[in-house]
Amino acid sequence: QALAEMVTSDDRDTGSMYPPLNTIRDVSAHIAAKVAARAYKLKIATHLPQPEDLESYVRNLMVDPGYPGEPPMHSLSSPPAL
Repeated sequence: QALAEMVTSDDRDTGSMYPPLNTIRDVSAHIAAKVAARAYKLKIATHLPQPEDLESYVRNLMVDPGYPGEPPMHSLSSPPAL
């Protein structure tokens, strides 16, 4: 359900069943926040108390696979030139 929420009408109009790959960080954060919300609802979450904004909390925990001095990967609209 969380993945389906990230598919836009434009994605569907182009025949895509999934969000574009360049939105993978946003999609991953959204799905992780939904999983965490479910864990809190079921009272099986281990990080207490529950953060007010789960998606922001998840984003702060995400690793940025770039190198020092390079812009963060999530800020690039296209891959850097080699």
